[in-house]
This record gives sequence, structure tokens and C-alpha cells, in this order.
Amino acid sequence: MLDTKKVDVRDGVSLIALGDTLLVLWKSPASLDRWAFQVNRMETMCVSRAQGIVCLGLIMEGSDPPNAALRQQMQADLTRMGVRVRRLIVVPLGNSLWLSLVRTMARGVLLLSGHSQQQRVCADVRQGLHQVRAAAGPETPSIAELLRGVEAISLALGFKASLAA
Repeated sequence: MLDTKKVDVRDGVSLIALGDTLLVLWKSPASLDRWAFQVNRMETMCVSRAQGIVCLGLIMEGSDPPNAALRQQMQADLTRMGVRVRRLIVVPLGNSLWLSLVRTMARGVLLLSGHSQQQRVCADVRQGLHQVRAAAGPETPSIAELLRGVEAISLALGFKASLAA
């Protein structure tokens, strides 16, 4: 059973760390405060994991993409963390236009940070979870554990069911 007390929620973003994997759900628009919330957890995890971490970000349609200043901060943060983030997976949840927009923004941020080979943009949650497993290390949770994590962060932000369904 997953301990839902491990879910952290702040102003439209929920996250949970499971082993070496951070699951993040963005329901609200991108902002410096929300990004700092995610980066703080990523950096904390990186300190205790010599093989680095995997981060899966689920982004709801209508979350509004980051502005230029925030994109620049994201690039700086990802550059600073470097290979300690061994895989960053983004899953836009919405229509194909949203998928295209998020894919373009994510690739731009990661290309300029020098880490485009470590990123993936997936069309749905299941693909994202399989990308987590493709980058698995000894501490990476199973697909079943990851699904429970997605359910926990979904429920924490007020969704009636897991976004992985």
C-alpha cells in the first residue's frame, strides 16, 4: 500500500518521490514558485542518489506554458543538475495541439540546457511510465507502484480518478 502522506501539494502541483523516481502533476499554470517547488525536491533526491533520478512530469491542458524568464530558469536548473537527472519525461494530458505545444517547449528547454538526450515527451501516462522503466536503476519502482503513485498525486489535486486510467 502506498503511503499517501508522502504526496506533497502546493498551489496546483502535486508530487511524490518513489525510490529514485519523482512523479509530478501540474494542474495550474507554470510559475517560478511552482517550478522551484519541483526543483527543490529534485535536488534533494539527487543528493542521496549516486546514480541520479528519473522525473516524470504530467502536465494538464490549460496549465499554460512557462514564459521566457521561467524557461531560462528551467534551463539553468537542469544544466546545474546535469546527469544527476538521468531521465526527464514529460506527458502533456490533453488534445493533440496541447501535446505539440508542450513537446516543442520541453525540447527547447532541454536542448538549450544540453540535456535533450535525457528527455522524452510521451503521448500518455502509460508510455511515460514505460520510459521511467526504460531508465530504471536499482531503486526504480515497478509499473504497479508507479501507477499507485500517479493515482495518489491525481487524487491529491482533486481528480476523482487516477489520470493513468
